[in-house]
Amino acid sequence: MSKIIYGALIFCAMVMLMATSSNAKLVPNPADNSLRSRVDAPVTCDDISGLWYNQLNSEVVFRHGNGRLIHGDYASYVNTAQSQANSSNAAPSTGPLVGYLKNATLAFTVNWDNSGAITAWAGNCYVDSERNLVVIKTSWHLVRKQDSLADSWKGVLSGQDVFTRQRRPATCY
Repeated sequence: MSKIIYGALIFCAMVMLMATSSNAKLVPNPADNSLRSRVDAPVTCDDISGLWYNQLNSEVVFRHGNGRLIHGDYASYVNTAQSQANSSNAAPSTGPLVGYLKNATLAFTVNWDNSGAITAWAGNCYVDSERNLVVIKTSWHLVRKQDSLADSWKGVLSGQDVFTRQRRPATCY
């Protein structure tokens, strides 16, 4: 294994250990763009409001008021890396988010601004008490328009996402 890959794996392990070993969280330090540790109150699934990241570092902001309704915004960076090869200013796919949260079970949809596709997620919120970490595990279906019934199979993509409040280093993938 090359020294660069080995170093990246060690860095990834250290960051994840620091971020999840206690109730300390890594948060952006606006003063110098570095990460700093912040200690928060014990974690729960009662209020998921705030910024979350999936395993590909796409960003979702949940706003959860009183009741079951959640809304927010989603920015997907899935295609950005491919787009950056062709353009220096590739933007993420974005869209508004609406959904419901009840007893740690949630479902939400995003209507993508730039493609007309719609993605629906459904899953559960879990508390990992050993690492004092909240995790949202979901399955999703992305549906996009197809012009013919014969091509309808191309119109649905499916997968899973795991959301946490910590951005994961790109070297972890």
